[in-house]
Amino acid sequence: MPSYPDFFIVGAPRCGTTFMYEYLSRHPQIFMSPAKEPQYFATDLDSGSYLDSLTFLRDRNRYLSLFEGAQPGQLTGEGSTWYLYSREAARNIKAANAEARIIIMLRDPVEMLYSLHGRRVYGGSEDLLNFGDALAAEEDRKRGLRMPARARNIQALFYRDVGRYTEQVQRYLDTFGQEQVQVIIFEEFRADPATAYRETLEFLGVDPTVVPDFEVVNAGAE
Repeated sequence: MPSYPDFFIVGAPRCGTTFMYEYLSRHPQIFMSPAKEPQYFATDLDSGSYLDSLTFLRDRNRYLSLFEGAQPGQLTGEGSTWYLYSREAARNIKAANAEARIIIMLRDPVEMLYSLHGRRVYGGSEDLLNFGDALAAEEDRKRGLRMPARARNIQALFYRDVGRYTEQVQRYLDTFGQEQVQVIIFEEFRADPATAYRETLEFLGVDPTVVPDFEVVNAGAE
């Protein structure tokens, strides 16, 4: 059975993690989980419902099997965007692999939340089509009211909390230490993907001269 991953792209959502996941997957020294977002370590966000079982992978053996395709010597990684928001994921990852490297991607929080709301509407986890209405509903939703009928990851409806990066990033710095955490700003990544990618390869300790074609990946989702 494979071991736990060597590194994690932990979010935030709507911040270019799909781009980074795809680019890293093309590096010959890296094997990325074929399921981009298993969300295995975000145990506090998983309500245990059937709908959440579609978002959160719960079985350890199934999770580890995602990395069976790695070749000897390859680094393994995955990218679950809700690990940053989760209060338990950093601790859970640390318990699984204390030497894990953490990649955090951040974006202007207003743009991130607006994009997140649109994506959740598209996916059926949000039924308030107007972003302002969704923000206004947060306090009711924290009391269990006005919930979408088929929402997954209910706590993601608390948009303002999702956008509070400071405490989320600090949690990873406190858990892993600064040397094991890399923070990437989405706007800088989008402006100069080659530099951000090279710095990420250096952070992971693989050959930084392997550079893919930086075509647009998942543009509609960002």
